[in-house]
Amino acid sequence: MKIGILSDDYLPALGGAELYAYNLAKFLNENGHEATIFTFAPSDGGPERSGIKVVRVPWSWKPAKYFHFWKMLLGFAKEQDILHTIDSYKIGFYSTLASMLKRKPLFNTTEGRGILDLPGENWKFKMVHDMYRASTLKRAYANIHACWEFDRIGKRIAPKNRHVYMPNPVDDIFFKTDSSLARPSDYPQGKKIILTVRRLVPKNGIQYLVRALPEIRRRIPEVHYLAIGTGRAEEAIKKLAVDLGVADIITFKGAVKNEELRPYISHADVVVFPSSAEATSLACTEVLASGKAVVASSIGGYPELIEDGKNGLLVKLFDREDSDYDAPFDLPQERIDLITEAVCKILGDDALRADLGRNARERIEKEFSWRVNGPKIVALYRESLAGK
Repeated sequence: MKIGILSDDYLPALGGAELYAYNLAKFLNENGHEATIFTFAPSDGGPERSGIKVVRVPWSWKPAKYFHFWKMLLGFAKEQDILHTIDSYKIGFYSTLASMLKRKPLFNTTEGRGILDLPGENWKFKMVHDMYRASTLKRAYANIHACWEFDRIGKRIAPKNRHVYMPNPVDDIFFKTDSSLARPSDYPQGKKIILTVRRLVPKNGIQYLVRALPEIRRRIPEVHYLAIGTGRAEEAIKKLAVDLGVADIITFKGAVKNEELRPYISHADVVVFPSSAEATSLACTEVLASGKAVVASSIGGYPELIEDGKNGLLVKLFDREDSDYDAPFDLPQERIDLITEAVCKILGDDALRADLGRNARERIEKEFSWRVNGPKIVALYRESLAGK
C-alpha cells in the first residue's frame, strides 16, 4: 500500500505529532509499504531521517503560493491509496478536502492541539478550530485516539464514526535500556540526575519542578537537574531558578535530536513529567521503554501509561483528570510538595528505582510498541480499501 501521512509539523521540530508521523512512516516502510510525509514544516537542509520521503510545502495565503499548495496537495493525494492525517487541526481540514476530492480513505490520529476544547480563546479562533476538528473527525474512516479523554471528545463530535483507542506506540527496539552508552558530559560526576525532555511551555509544568528543587536539594544535596527542550517560557523559568537560588544545579541543555536522547535517558536517575495537559506522551513512553523511573502528573493520558507505585509514580497536581493547556505558572505549595516527595523517594531508594524501571520496560513491550500496535493500523487500512 501507498500511504500519505500528513502533518502540520515535522522533523527537525520535535513534538508528539512530529515523532508519531516519523515513527508511523518508518514502521510502514520497514514492513513492505510505501509511506510519504506531506508537511508545512521547512527542512533543516540535511537528509531526511531514515530515508523517509518528505514533501515540504510551506503554508501561505499569498495567491500564487496557495495555488501551489493545492496543486502539490492534490497531486500528493492522487498518488496514495490511503491518507492519514496527524491531528485534526489545519492539516486535518485540508486532508479532509483532498480525501473527498480524490476519493481516498482518510485516517486521523488525534493530538492535543486539534482535539481538545479551547475555553478562553476568542470566538473567531474557536470557530476555525471547531471547523477543523469537526470536518476531520466526521470524514475519517477511523479516528485513532491516544487516550480515553480524546476518545470521549471524538465520540461527542462525531458519534457515528469509528473511534479507536490506541496509545501512541514507541520504537521499543531503539529506546531500550543500555547502560553501556557513554555518560553525557552535561551530567556532573557523582550527582543524582533529574531529567526532563519537554518543551519549555507552561502546559509542560517545568516551572513546578523548578519550584520543588530547593527542598529536593536540601534533602539530597548531590542532585543535579538537566532540562532538554526550548520554548516560550524558557526565560521565565530561568529567572525563577535564579530567584529560588537553584540555577547552579540546573543545566538548560536546549534542543536535542530525538535520535540522540538515549544516553541522556540511560544515565538519568529519574525523569519528570509535571504536565497540565497530555495524551499518551511519546517522550514518556520512550523513557519507560528505556527502563527508567518516572514521576508524572495524574492528568490526561499519564494514568493510562503508569500504574502508580508499579511502573512509575503519579502526583495529583490538579483537581481534575482532564487536560488543560491553560496552565498556571505556580501551584499551591502542597502540590509542589508532591513532586518533591515523589522525586526524593525515587532518588533515595535504589531498589525502588530499579523495580519501577524494569516494570516500565515490560509494560511497554507488551502494550505500547510499534511491533504490537503498528499491525493494527495496517489492518484498518486494508479494511477501508476492501470496503471501497
